[in-house]
Amino acid sequence: MLAVIFIVLESSTIGKEYFQPSLSKEESAVTWNSSRIGTNEKTDNFPESKTEFHSDDEKYITYLPHSGLNNQRIELQNAITVAYLLNRTLILPPLILGSRLAYADFDRLTKKLAKLSAERSKDVCERIIKKKESETNEESIRQKLNFKECEKFHDAYALYRWDRLFDFKFVRQHVRIIHRKDFNDTELYKTINIEKNTSNAIYYIKHGPHAHRFFEHTPKNISSRVHIDLISDLRNSSTKLIYVASFFGPKRVVCQLPTSCEFIKKLQKFVPSHPVVHQVVNAIVEELGGRFNFMSAHARVNDGHFMRDRNNRVNRLINKIKVGLTKDRKRISKSTNITRIQEECTKRFPDDNRTRAILYLATDAPPHSPTIQPLIKEFPCTYTLSDFSKQLEPLLKLKNTRGGDKHLGKFLMPVVDLMVAANGGKVYILNRSTFGSYLMAYHRTLGKAKS
Repeated sequence: MLAVIFIVLESSTIGKEYFQPSLSKEESAVTWNSSRIGTNEKTDNFPESKTEFHSDDEKYITYLPHSGLNNQRIELQNAITVAYLLNRTLILPPLILGSRLAYADFDRLTKKLAKLSAERSKDVCERIIKKKESETNEESIRQKLNFKECEKFHDAYALYRWDRLFDFKFVRQHVRIIHRKDFNDTELYKTINIEKNTSNAIYYIKHGPHAHRFFEHTPKNISSRVHIDLISDLRNSSTKLIYVASFFGPKRVVCQLPTSCEFIKKLQKFVPSHPVVHQVVNAIVEELGGRFNFMSAHARVNDGHFMRDRNNRVNRLINKIKVGLTKDRKRISKSTNITRIQEECTKRFPDDNRTRAILYLATDAPPHSPTIQPLIKEFPCTYTLSDFSKQLEPLLKLKNTRGGDKHLGKFLMPVVDLMVAANGGKVYILNRSTFGSYLMAYHRTLGKAKS
């Protein structure tokens, strides 16, 4: 039986007043009681935070998110680390689920993000496209088309608070956080009471993610093309707000002191904690035979350079699994609970242990994509997320009631995909994917939890 990990909201008072959401008895029963998880939970009933109070001497740091969920997670962890090292309040932008916003320079990325809204798509578009009584039929048709395009754009993403998906217990013990609802900079400056053009109000770090690093003290060997900011200098700065263009990069924050390295190490255990997501993941894992009783693999093939090299990537993945299957088969426990899937594969391939090996494939490719067919042909007992529609039903009922009232299911599918794959007894990935890297990290976390 898999252990369900629940998000725990705690406050800490290490020199500052940390805010803590208050739960009514009804909210506690619906959202947090483990015996109630999945029972008629159609909305995301997370409570709002208490009003945050800001002192005149409080200093802040914020950044611009971009790219997919796992790139944003790396940004988040780097931002938390720097906020901790600087003893600054982190103004945390929302997680962007769905559409990926590619990295761009600070000004362009700011404009892109400003178009995203936490309101309902219909309300946003009605405000953008105002109807006029005097319009002609031709103008009316054009406005209807524009309205549809507008709704299509805003329905393709959801803005979601990070602490509704990930466990922030450790973070809140060390860093004060203020959550942004959207990307309205005017509202941001108003909230923390600063004038944008006032001297010493904002320090911008506009360098790209691969052209800038944070160090605790001056490094000996560093490329002249890499801009650096010293933690000691920033800690002594009286600037009210540090505004970072991007916090992305696995080596963006270089720890040079033992206490800092230990903090980063603990922060890397940052895991999803949404109760309904865990309910769905557990149900799928049990159907596959239970934790560590199946193999899993990850194939990202549907965008960017992954798409251009998709056939080679799939072939390399096949070979990697074939080589590892004999060697690592002993590491996969035999489940005492024979599931429908295991019975089905045993009947189809009674005499071939390799062929009937159950493989869960986390992928961005559609189920019948020609790209992944060679892998399915080689390993016929391969299953993807689309094979578990029944288990996914609770997820599809979730709505982002405080973020445009959008259905969350389709946006949280990649999270479920990753978490299911991490439960495999042996996980096969290819390099150059942040999804794959986090999949392996989460897999190792589960392994340590078992031991």
